[in-house]
Amino acid sequence: MLRLEKVSSLRKALGGAILLLGLGATSAQAQVSFAPLQENPFGLMAHNDIRFETLADIDGDGDLDIISIRYDDATYYSDGQILEFRENQSTNGGTLANFIPPISDAFGIMLPNIDQGNYVNPILADLDGDGDLDLLIGSYIYSENNDGDLYYYKNLGDAQNPSFGEPEINPFGMSNDGSTAVTPKLVDIDGDGDLDLFSIYYYDDGYAAEHGIMFQENTGTATAPAFGSVQREVFGLPSSFDNVVFLEFGDIDNDGDIDLLAGSSYYDYYEYTVSYQYFENTGNTTNPIFADEVINPYGLEPQVALFIWPMLGDLDNDGDLDVLTGATYNQDTYETGWGYQENLLLSVGTEELANEFTQIAVFPTASRGDFNVQIRTEESPLAVTLSVFNTNGQLLQQQNYPATTQLDEQLQLDGYPAGTYYLQLQSEQKRWTGKVVKQ
Repeated sequence: MLRLEKVSSLRKALGGAILLLGLGATSAQAQVSFAPLQENPFGLMAHNDIRFETLADIDGDGDLDIISIRYDDATYYSDGQILEFRENQSTNGGTLANFIPPISDAFGIMLPNIDQGNYVNPILADLDGDGDLDLLIGSYIYSENNDGDLYYYKNLGDAQNPSFGEPEINPFGMSNDGSTAVTPKLVDIDGDGDLDLFSIYYYDDGYAAEHGIMFQENTGTATAPAFGSVQREVFGLPSSFDNVVFLEFGDIDNDGDIDLLAGSSYYDYYEYTVSYQYFENTGNTTNPIFADEVINPYGLEPQVALFIWPMLGDLDNDGDLDVLTGATYNQDTYETGWGYQENLLLSVGTEELANEFTQIAVFPTASRGDFNVQIRTEESPLAVTLSVFNTNGQLLQQQNYPATTQLDEQLQLDGYPAGTYYLQLQSEQKRWTGKVVKQ
């Protein structure tokens, strides 16, 4: 059983905190609303483990799977960790996630032991622009005055059949900048077509701890990344935090730019309630500006949990980002579990762009990357914005079209991994959302 003593030991090993991390205001924001909390949904079960995890379509079948780093109970938390894969065998036409039991040592990756440290924060992203998802894992070294590192596993297979090479440490100019922990998140925060790097900054010399966010811009390209110098206090984000925060990026309010959702760990041995921290992007896709922190917005519920590690992904295939966490805590059974809140954004109040006077067609619905977008309207000419998102809510493309009654455009996704992609057409007052499958 995962009892309090084990949690306490883990907290001590992580310097007093469990270190983890993982899209401007519009009228649509007032419609954001999350359904009440569900525990252990989609076939997920309570367990006795400490895990760090991420959502990604690792097998290219159009739904989101779970990749976890789990502490190996047999060797205790500081001695061994296992990479787990929970495949999503979604049902009901892909609208209902269904996770099967985990596979250990997934994809042949055996995580070597880290002396006086742990792996944290696995993420999957196409870092080298070759159409499949690569793996990046951060590490935390809990001895004083030691730095964490980044481990990069290149995908040598393809989008449907991943196969990973040996790890490279701190490639492409990635830096720990003296941080005890490096917890990577890759996101195109400045809309230039390549993935930039965020991480927590954490330093503890045994006397005082410092918590913050560090950022490295990708000054290379989508196929040849090169990360610039470390920056802090970027985009209006706080210069520091009272406690360690665990970060996730995504377009929560569906306005086309990337917002930040964060969580933390519990700090009271008698009270395990942890809240969400939300930073709305009030800038735009190329010039992000994050507003001040809002606690538990849009109906997100604080959770009884060891920590809140938010994961954003479209788990019900309705075109918006839901929230999943993996560390709810039952104080009676000493078990951890899963918490899920559905995003109801596209289920309420959005006026539909397509109607009896305006027809929208995207064809084919599945191809190797070439699609056609057509609009025909008998109403006043429409000026629209076409946005393309992946299943993690990352904005991939955006194009503005001048007012017209007839639009014929070609959409090319051949440079992206196989999987499902969401299209959004937005006029001044109305929106249409659809999806295509890149084979």
